[in-house]
Amino acid sequence: MQITLQDIANSGLIAIPLEIRSLAKDSPHHGLLTGNGKITIGNQQFSTPDSAMAAVLTDPKGLVSSNGWQFWGFYCTQRQAWTPLEHLRAKLASLSDQSEIRTSSSHPLRVDTLEIPGCPGKLGLTFCPGKRSQGLYGGLWNRDLKQDLALLEAKGTAVLISLMETHEFALLGAEHLPAMMADSAMEWLHLPIEDMSTPSKDFDAKWLQNRPQIRKLLNQGKLIVIHCRGGLGRTGLFAARILVEAGLPPTEAVKQVRLARANAIETFGQEEYVLKRTWEAH
Repeated sequence: MQITLQDIANSGLIAIPLEIRSLAKDSPHHGLLTGNGKITIGNQQFSTPDSAMAAVLTDPKGLVSSNGWQFWGFYCTQRQAWTPLEHLRAKLASLSDQSEIRTSSSHPLRVDTLEIPGCPGKLGLTFCPGKRSQGLYGGLWNRDLKQDLALLEAKGTAVLISLMETHEFALLGAEHLPAMMADSAMEWLHLPIEDMSTPSKDFDAKWLQNRPQIRKLLNQGKLIVIHCRGGLGRTGLFAARILVEAGLPPTEAVKQVRLARANAIETFGQEEYVLKRTWEAH
């Protein structure tokens, strides 16, 4: 089923008109999704997110596969963050599956792995262990934190890197994760990134402090697992950055991450961060 802007406007999932804005830091644009299923920007109307993006994006050079559904965002009160329209499209497409309860037993924690150039170790990408919330692509997660962490340990995880902000653990029912990691054989590294955003200078400083140890473990063939809320946006971004730091061209890094984990690097701004190697300017 092809979800359109008109479907979103008629869904009842959001109030119409809906304020939207671009999720590209270098291209701040605002618009409205109106009841006729069009995006209004000034006195112009567009029937698709892609056409609205093309109208305001002056420098599309370097794009890999971001589209208008990732470029335009709305303010999600549940996440307290500007969130891609893709989330509304995904939610509407999976409404029939929203009642399915998914547990750590019925759906064991999936860890997608990435190889690193010239390195025997691997990166693992996943969502928040112990997650208890509505799933973006259907279902209701009712996971067991202890069981998920045990699975990660059984997979040989040396370090679990959490990219969520502190308050998000409680929102997902995983508030005990930091304390449980203190008693785990796995190391825990907390590198928070604001939801739907890109790393700050504070993140960069902390990562530079810890990067030598992570690289050492990867060179020893260890598994380093990264997670955020859904294991897509921040997780994909950081994994791509690590690949770039290891020598992979940014476009190839984005491609490899998305091949390993579909829909990773969720927003236009996150993809832009990798392609422009923004951290090098900090």
